[in-house]
Amino acid sequence: MDSNHVSLRELDPSVEVPTTTNIHDFNEIIKLQREYYEKNKKNFFFKKNQKQECAESICSQMSLEDLMNQTFCIIPNQNRIIFDYRVFKLYGNPNNYMEIVDNVLRFCTWCSNEYTNFEIHVNLATFTISSAERYRDIIILFCDECTRRDTRFTECLISMNLHNVPNIIDQISKLLMPLIPPDVRPKLRIYNRQQTAELNILPQIYADAGKTYVP
Repeated sequence: MDSNHVSLRELDPSVEVPTTTNIHDFNEIIKLQREYYEKNKKNFFFKKNQKQECAESICSQMSLEDLMNQTFCIIPNQNRIIFDYRVFKLYGNPNNYMEIVDNVLRFCTWCSNEYTNFEIHVNLATFTISSAERYRDIIILFCDECTRRDTRFTECLISMNLHNVPNIIDQISKLLMPLIPPDVRPKLRIYNRQQTAELNILPQIYADAGKTYVP
């Protein structure tokens, strides 16, 4: 298997999960976003609606599978899953929440079966209070689906590592913490931008995944 990619189709034919990607593909999404705002002047009062319209526009020009490939992946030969919020925010919208959640759950299921336990690393660079409000529904959906499918992920989860967390984490925590299952909260590891840079964990994780980390 290519050391720069992990395909669950190769590891388990019954489970189909996206592979990793590279920075060139991420730039393609950025290009589509830029083109959208060149044609549609940014709204000052209806940012949320326009962001959703932009996300839908991007989804109409790229397959959701390709977009998800660039958002999350399993690190080859490791029990680590990485999720990049910077990519997700470009296309995530209520129309595809269920499919995104379903695929993330597939990653977690495979990891828990293959390694017994796993850890998640989330790059939250550019996350804001409005982001917390905008994506509240998908967080609730993910937690509800974990419970409905009786995944027992909370038992298998070693740690939930949040990197590049903004300085306003206290305000964001008030919005999000009530949504997180009580048995997951002690496993949260929160690192602000300075701590993320000092620990230098993300560059290596991205490299192990065959991706390029751009702060």
